[in-house]
Amino acid sequence: MTNILKNKEFVWHTFTRKEEYESKSRDEFDRFPSSASSLRDLRHPVVSEYIIEKGVRIEFPNNSKFAICLTHDVDFINSRMLAKIARELHLKPKLWDLIHKTRKTFGYSNSINDIIRLEESYNAHSTFFLLPLRQNEPDYNYSIEEISEEISELIRCDKEIGLHGGHNSYCNIEKLENDKKRIEEAIGKKVFGYRNHRLRFRTPLTWNILEQKGFKYDSTFGYVDAIGFRNGMCHPFRPYDLMQQRFIDIIEIPLVIMDTTLFHYMNLNENECWQVIRMTIDIIEKYQGAAAFLWHNHNIRGWKGRLYRKLLSYCKEKKAWLASGEEIAKWAIDSGFIESVGMYEDSRN
Repeated sequence: MTNILKNKEFVWHTFTRKEEYESKSRDEFDRFPSSASSLRDLRHPVVSEYIIEKGVRIEFPNNSKFAICLTHDVDFINSRMLAKIARELHLKPKLWDLIHKTRKTFGYSNSINDIIRLEESYNAHSTFFLLPLRQNEPDYNYSIEEISEEISELIRCDKEIGLHGGHNSYCNIEKLENDKKRIEEAIGKKVFGYRNHRLRFRTPLTWNILEQKGFKYDSTFGYVDAIGFRNGMCHPFRPYDLMQQRFIDIIEIPLVIMDTTLFHYMNLNENECWQVIRMTIDIIEKYQGAAAFLWHNHNIRGWKGRLYRKLLSYCKEKKAWLASGEEIAKWAIDSGFIESVGMYEDSRN
């Protein structure tokens, strides 16, 4: 018997993130930093290892060996940025309309379309999280009501659209409700997937308010400053609230890689980024996992775009299921995987 199977208390505390309930370690955006974690190796999914060693059987569609949930946070829309700049410079409407129409000449082609076409070539599905910020809020780049062209293309190509919640939506249920209403009115349908802007998150508060507002899954739960498995999971899971002593009715698809973590927080070059990406994919494959990768739409060109293409190619070569958040969440429930992870109950004893 391995040390992990012997130490059920360690597994349970890691899974529930007990230390985050009382920790005062928070960064400027109220995020729990990886440096404050008691886990010595964030790249070792110790709870998922526990699941596998307990004998949980995992089967993915099309005999896939593992799954990668592909996601894109749309913080910027290039053509809208040009229009924004033009408005701020007080250019006449006809002039900034001309700039918008000739954006390809200036290297501002539609990155959303680029991602759609690239993923189609790999038969990959993904989720686009749209950001409903208002003009007076920090990081505002586009209005959700003014991007009907981009929304129509996503719907036409059968791409899932999720909510990229505003700055305080992770801890304010009224703000969350307002964000949800705005995006649903803009796309003409319900949204069930969520990720908060800048990965702002509070354990277990964020899960609880998402549950109250009817979301089916979240994919915020990861570190902004490090690659790895925040609660030792490389599988979807139903979170547990230690204060209320109950499982929360939402699926968490753990976020294990964010592109800007590699580029900015870890300051890696192209080759170093690829080594980390490949290693992480290999770990998820080893444990038959299903975890989320985040690649922003504005990082789809140049060497950053090459990395994303290599990521897709490597996953396809390894027979991974490249799926959207909605597909992963549905699989987790319909396959019985979520219910089969009942040993969490044992871990408390």
